[in-house]
Amino acid sequence: MPAEDIKAPGRKGLLTAAAAAVLMVGLVLSYGLIGRAQSKQEVVDWTNTHAIPTLRWPR
Repeated sequence: MPAEDIKAPGRKGLLTAAAAAVLMVGLVLSYGLIGRAQSKQEVVDWTNTHAIPTLRWPR
């Protein structure tokens, strides 16, 4: 393949690829954070359901 046929990517193409990469990273992070928040809420709900109430007698 002759060197004349190879062109460097244009600025518009690089910006599009960078924007797509940033969007993908944001989606992955959002998915992880939402999953973590849901898991934490499930643990809080389970703990509150299964908690054994304690009594304090007056002194």
